[in-house]
Amino acid sequence: MRHYSRYIILAGSIISFFCFALPWKHNYSGAVIANGNGWSVTIAFVCAIMSVIAGVYLLRLRPVVRPILIIFALFLGLIGIMFCFVTFGQVVEDGFNFVTISFLATSVLVGLSIYMFNKSSVLSSITKIGLFTSSIVGICCFLLLFFTESYIIGTNNKLDNIRYGAFFTAIGYIITIIGYTCLENPEDRSVESIKENNVQEQNTEGDGE
Repeated sequence: MRHYSRYIILAGSIISFFCFALPWKHNYSGAVIANGNGWSVTIAFVCAIMSVIAGVYLLRLRPVVRPILIIFALFLGLIGIMFCFVTFGQVVEDGFNFVTISFLATSVLVGLSIYMFNKSSVLSSITKIGLFTSSIVGICCFLLLFFTESYIIGTNNKLDNIRYGAFFTAIGYIITIIGYTCLENPEDRSVESIKENNVQEQNTEGDGE
């Protein structure tokens, strides 16, 4: 099943993505709700957090990067922290639009799953973290939506009639997580290559005798 893990991940991400065109509430699609109340401040807050994460990641690579990149990393981190404080107050007032966050997670999943087909080697840890994190975020958004019946916590924006589009999106996330669990680990690949080399050496020695 590991040989088809990339196809499973791609199928799950595509299912989740296109399910946003299906009804989520009455006749309203997930895309319409994702562009509803609170979508702009939600995206701004997520971008601010990602800016901080990118700055921290670049700083961790400081022994192998140029000084200008260190300055850029500090700039990203400081700008991200500043925007986190600026947008947090607005987020508390308007609330998180969990459908918007779910759509962002789905978009990341589609991008990473397509990127995998351009790589013949084992996936990097960053790609795996992105796949796993996006899938978990999507599932958490669905659970919040299902149990609270509200796509913006603390407001009256409720989905009193959750339709099948939301459920199919969650199924897509689950399929993606299944594909993720089937991905090959670098250790497994190295062990298999060592075994293959040992078998070839044994066959060569047998032929020589």
